[in-house]
Amino acid sequence: MEDVQAEAAKAVSGSTPRVFGERRLYERKKCAFSVGISGRNIQFRGLLRDLSLGGALVESPPEQNFRIGQEVVLNIPFSQKQGYVALRGKVARVKYNAVGIMFAKAKS
Repeated sequence: MEDVQAEAAKAVSGSTPRVFGERRLYERKKCAFSVGISGRNIQFRGLLRDLSLGGALVESPPEQNFRIGQEVVLNIPFSQKQGYVALRGKVARVKYNAVGIMFAKAKS
């Protein structure tokens, strides 16, 4: 599992430290593909819109009721291993049709 997560990190490793005035620590990479989100009383597929080492933005149906701080798992397809990378995180932002997820820091 660690090698898959390392590969996912390498995929966005073009990330640079934050730019003056930017709150994010890592550069976001635009994308558009289907991902799964699961958590307590929630499971659906959404469209991943951007991804960084720190988090992701996923388009979600408006009827999804996310709460700030809610723990979720983002399942990203990983073609090289023909499986998924599962990243744990918390809901950081909620918009009408999108949810911002901040990834949990890896425990060492």
